Amino acid sequence: MTVAHEQASDAGRRLLASLVDQISATNPTRIFAVIPNGASVSDGFRPFTVGELARAVDYTARWIENILGRPSRRETLAYMATNDVRYFIFVLACNKTGYRAFLPSTRNSTEAFIHLLNATHCRKFVCSPEKRQTVLELSELSGGLQISVIPSLGEMLSSRMESYGCPITYDEEENETCFIIHSSGTTGLPKPVSLTHGCIGVIDRIARLPCPEGRKPGTWGMMKPNALVLSTTPFFHMMGFYGLIISIFHHTTLVILPDGPVNPDRILDVMDAVRPTAALIPPSILEEMSSSDRALRAISTLEYLYFGGAPLSEMVGDKLCKLTHLTTAIGSSEAGPIPSLAPLKREDWKYFEWNPFSGVTMQPLGDEMYEMVIQRGPSREYQGIFHTYPELQSYHTNDVFIPSPTNCNLWRYYGRVDDVIVLSNGEKFNPVTMEKVVEGHPLVHSAIIAGQGQFQASLLVEPDWNKWDEGRSARELIEAIWPIVQQANKIGPTHGRVLKSKIAVASQKKPFKMTAKGSTQRHHVYRDYAEDIAALYSAADSEQTAEMPKDTALHSMMGYLRNTIQSISNMTVVGDDDDLFAAGFDSLQTLQLTRVLQKAVKSRLPEADTTAISTQQIYAHPTIKELASLLVKILGGETNEHANEMPRKEKINSMVRKYTDGLPLQQIDLRPREGGHTVLLTGSTGSLGCYLLDAILNDPATVKVYCMNRSVDAESRQQISFLEKGLEWCPRRQKRVEFLFASFGQEKMGLAEAKYEELIKSVDTIVHNAWKVDFNHSLSSFEAVHIRGVRNMVEFSLRSQHHAHLHFVSSISTVGAWSVKNGTLIPETPVQDPDVTLPQGYGESKHVAERICATASERAGVPTTILRVGQVAGPTSGSGVWNRHEWLPALIATSKSTGHIPTSLGFGPVNWIPVDTLSTIILELIEARRASQPSQRCATFNLVNPSTATWSSLIPAVQRHFTVTPVELETWVHDLEAIKDPSETEIAAKPALKLLEFFQGLAHDDGGSSCPFQLSKTKEASATMRTLRPIDQPMLENWLRQWGLSKI
Repeated sequence: MTVAHEQASDAGRRLLASLVDQISATNPTRIFAVIPNGASVSDGFRPFTVGELARAVDYTARWIENILGRPSRRETLAYMATNDVRYFIFVLACNKTGYRAFLPSTRNSTEAFIHLLNATHCRKFVCSPEKRQTVLELSELSGGLQISVIPSLGEMLSSRMESYGCPITYDEEENETCFIIHSSGTTGLPKPVSLTHGCIGVIDRIARLPCPEGRKPGTWGMMKPNALVLSTTPFFHMMGFYGLIISIFHHTTLVILPDGPVNPDRILDVMDAVRPTAALIPPSILEEMSSSDRALRAISTLEYLYFGGAPLSEMVGDKLCKLTHLTTAIGSSEAGPIPSLAPLKREDWKYFEWNPFSGVTMQPLGDEMYEMVIQRGPSREYQGIFHTYPELQSYHTNDVFIPSPTNCNLWRYYGRVDDVIVLSNGEKFNPVTMEKVVEGHPLVHSAIIAGQGQFQASLLVEPDWNKWDEGRSARELIEAIWPIVQQANKIGPTHGRVLKSKIAVASQKKPFKMTAKGSTQRHHVYRDYAEDIAALYSAADSEQTAEMPKDTALHSMMGYLRNTIQSISNMTVVGDDDDLFAAGFDSLQTLQLTRVLQKAVKSRLPEADTTAISTQQIYAHPTIKELASLLVKILGGETNEHANEMPRKEKINSMVRKYTDGLPLQQIDLRPREGGHTVLLTGSTGSLGCYLLDAILNDPATVKVYCMNRSVDAESRQQISFLEKGLEWCPRRQKRVEFLFASFGQEKMGLAEAKYEELIKSVDTIVHNAWKVDFNHSLSSFEAVHIRGVRNMVEFSLRSQHHAHLHFVSSISTVGAWSVKNGTLIPETPVQDPDVTLPQGYGESKHVAERICATASERAGVPTTILRVGQVAGPTSGSGVWNRHEWLPALIATSKSTGHIPTSLGFGPVNWIPVDTLSTIILELIEARRASQPSQRCATFNLVNPSTATWSSLIPAVQRHFTVTPVELETWVHDLEAIKDPSETEIAAKPALKLLEFFQGLAHDDGGSSCPFQLSKTKEASATMRTLRPIDQPMLENWLRQWGLSKI
């Protein structure tokens, strides 16, 4: 047998408060935690020493005594605050002053708070300023509380008062309360749990628990002293507080997040800043992180990754266990951590193997299910549960496990005996009350709510077969009981609500299994109906929205749409004339809204042509008012909804006139700038923008770069993007870059006057790259930010001291409808005819912007360059990745799922340019234009690969990694069209469904004119362009690896 690591001889008999004082006296600089300097990760972190901890505890102890007095008995003192190190300081200060610290969850309902305050006889409440209003409201409802606001950490550390002392001993305090937490309340109201000093001592002693030879413990006992452990769990939760305790007992160092919502980006920013040894992260967040290359790289730097509190997707766990030691943690408020062994094989991450000295036994429940029961040993020194409940000889955890099919010592968590459902995001609820409400319906015999490990709940209903004929449809029964399900939803938690689309009806041939007492055997039903439950989650989601009004007046339809959009997106709906997509409505939500409206119209008017309601129509009518008008017309029988619309060509020309009127008629004397150049780059954090910034910084003539983005965290995103792409981001480069938060459509781009003037005086080169890439949006959706932004850039150039040259990153979609009748070559000149532009908002918006640039050069002498970019491919390097949300990754991922790949792409040759190569070409063009701008105010370059390939020549690269059969593009698209009402799961597997109309356009395209691009001027100005190689199979295989679609 082995012991985890050396410990003090009195381990397990040390009081936390006393031990902190001892360490402070002998080793005050020992680091207890790494704490944030402010509310943002960008504020940085600093070490927090045991000496500082001891000083803060003494200050707080005296503050408690001065404000509240010393208690004459063990009085309860509640605490609720921002999630920072003061939680631990407060508990230790209470230990010293004789109070019992109570740490209620900030997420409790008012009813739960009042219940807990009464149960703990608590009438005094300490809080941080942020929580004071909540506590005041509780005080009013609970008959009055004595409320005190805790000092800030800075105040605690500013004092140099004498040590408060800690006169108590372990023998005196072993069975007294150290602090109070509470159960989750998943089986009713939460129950307070008093954790004694003896129970906390088990955490101190447990590292000495013997392990079988060659094995390691499966808890934080694996950590070496000084290891940095990042915990994302709040400190009112035992799992969160456990990290603070471990830092004192076992000399690890806890990394504390800035207070605020916990999400993947925030966690990754902290990991980048602190570089922890290990991390404890909830399963729902790990599942989000698993699809991020950045997150996977960060996780691979950890020695250990812990999760707990809810199940983790097996697919995600199998992925993460290859990157680090993935370990599931288990414990409870009452027992603390349950001793287990670290898995021998990484792929066994999903299983527990109990330490043979833990006292854990597995008691059969039947059908290969077992409950974990802890048996009391000769001593309770390693069993915290018997300090919490000293009268017990065994403790039934209510946790259900199933054994591994290959190793009887491995156990997989299966659920709770007490019926609690744990959703994939960690939210828990007891469904029994809701089930009983549903069972109150005369047609219902039994009801079972499912959802373990899923994002939302579902309902299985067993009819009373004496009242219901199985020959009738399930839909009839669901409609009949829906009102009572809605009643059940009202009394249950929000996260436990059941949607109508998540209800299934049981079969008479497969009755629910019952106990002898007449209650439903939940886990048996789950097992019997596993396929039916799975089908509910794989079926299309038809979320319940507001019923379409009978009144088809415009205002009624607008109200209906407002409610429907809010139910789909949970976004605060914008004004009736505001653009939904500018407010964040995305492509998946557009698809959901389309399905809802089609069904609503069909239900209301069966003869209506619902094909008039498509995602493209929603994009074409991006405001609530416009969309409501469309519905009114459809319901009124109007089929030509374009009748009163301005013709497309006139709409585009009108937009050009709107943003070129007022340009001055003038000539500017353009002279090359002497010395270095100052560049304004927009959209620097995107894929092309990142490589452009790298190329610009590589140019020794660049003195400074202003990176202008629409995100406030652009600098941190830029650093992360550079690291992900393997690009250099060092102090030498950073000092030449300044990040600016901008709103391109606002006057002066939303910059402060002083900063705008600074740019006016220094910038001589503008690279305007920022543009939303969405082929679904209408022209009007691009106006407020992007088209108006181009006009603002022209205005900037006109005012700039150095007559800043505007390089606009355009798109070949501006000439995507070019045909032979327009000319045999697509020219390297601006085009004025909207008819040669693809009929999509994205291309139309770029066309308008090109013409604004050309007009600004012609009328006002503004130097401009139009960079007409073709398909931007992934990088040539192994790092970085071609955006997975674009059409080609979507096509290949969908092909892998369907087993078919199109033989063509519906357009001409493959003339793509890798993104890193493209950035080099653009830099060469910028340098060339500095010389040519005096003689040519506006130049246009076509950036497509002069060395072309065919799609058919690339298909074998895909086939080497998975089996796909080539089929005609029309067939491939038709197969997607046949998928009616796809579920979110199906859309995830076949992402081309989100771009279906784009692919339909490709299938109906005859290859355009297949007119080649004129490239002579572009090749003359760029050496890289002249030597460009065609896209080949090794390049495509590199991108497959980056998308995670390769064998390797």
